[in-house]
Amino acid sequence: MPTPSAPIENPVMAGPRLRPWESIPRDLETLRTRGGTPEVGLRIAEGFAALGLREPASVWAKAVGEHLGLDPSIGERFQRVGESLASMPESRVDAEALIERARASIERLPDRLGALREAFGAWADRTRALGWYRTTGGELVAFDTGVEPIDERWLRRFAGAREASEAALLEANLPRPSGVPAPVILHGMSSPWMLRRLCAHYAPLPLGAVARIIVLEEDPAKALDAIAQESLDDELAAERVRLFLGPGGADAMIAWLEANDAHWSSAQYYAEPGRSPDPALAERIRSLIEAQSRRCAALIRSNAEAYAGRSSGGAPERVLIITTRFSTYIQHAARDIASATEKAGAKARLVIEPDACSEINGLTIAQAIDEFRPDVVVQLNYTRAQFGEILPRGLAMVTWVQDAMPHLFRRETGESVGERDLVVGSIFKSFVSE
Repeated sequence: MPTPSAPIENPVMAGPRLRPWESIPRDLETLRTRGGTPEVGLRIAEGFAALGLREPASVWAKAVGEHLGLDPSIGERFQRVGESLASMPESRVDAEALIERARASIERLPDRLGALREAFGAWADRTRALGWYRTTGGELVAFDTGVEPIDERWLRRFAGAREASEAALLEANLPRPSGVPAPVILHGMSSPWMLRRLCAHYAPLPLGAVARIIVLEEDPAKALDAIAQESLDDELAAERVRLFLGPGGADAMIAWLEANDAHWSSAQYYAEPGRSPDPALAERIRSLIEAQSRRCAALIRSNAEAYAGRSSGGAPERVLIITTRFSTYIQHAARDIASATEKAGAKARLVIEPDACSEINGLTIAQAIDEFRPDVVVQLNYTRAQFGEILPRGLAMVTWVQDAMPHLFRRETGESVGERDLVVGSIFKSFVSE
């Protein structure tokens, strides 16, 4: 969850330390419900000025000036606000520019953002009806200019999403045993900042593995706000980003995760700052992970039964070759073995990650054995010991030793080699002498 926002001190005003994203709504509520003094109005003006929002700050500074005589003690602070506003640039943003940015993104990425087309017209009308401003930090805020600033409807969009996103605590960008980071699920995209933070934080690892980022936003208007605020075309067009937008997005996301359950085994779930995590959605994700484990266990059992009592001998007709794309050489060697196998008249199947975000895990391999029913499994640098129960004892295995990897020199690795195993390639004397 995001950490509390840091105080903002306007360098011009040298006034009180402010948390404008928190103090302004609170002070407005105080004025509406209990009334207040010019000092409260001045705090609001100072807060807007600290964010670089000249026009809203000027509205409140003017109101304070009309009642300054009620509280002369704030005169010096009031003067500093006026001096700050005099040198501050305009913060107003053209609504049509926002609408055009969102429209252009949809046109450039129709396969990714097409779900937003139906809601675009109503969203554009709502956008035109509001006054839009940008803070010095790049945050977009909106006001209903048709009502008085004291009205509860005046503040329509006002949240420090960028600051909160930058302060959010994220899990480290580390690979799982499969070599691939867990997929990241972002629930909510009403601003561009959290998605940008996740894309930057979960950067590709040295061998190319990268966390998949899954975005769920069921309110099309919020997604349109995000792509209108800043161009997200580069992030949204990335192969690793999956979008589930509009009503029914949660069901579609769960269905996609279930259909691709052999290529992920855990997930990181983040709610966008300002949105509470959805316990029901988190539970659905946990249920998928538990179902994966059950399916993997069931396949291991059925595969063991299928290979029980298999006799050896004869040329293999089906060869399953397991490798990884996150390598400099062995993936190419594995492809060569597959090609040579086919040329020799046998059938070969290569088990490799389909993309940089997918993993090869126990379910992936157990499913491949179930579907292909190989006569032998081939893998470079790994023996049966590294597979545990995933490989049936009745299924032959060939280990091609290419590199002097530490696990190959462990006693338990050598002890795992049985009558249906063959180790070839770069054979070291210590394999059998120690």
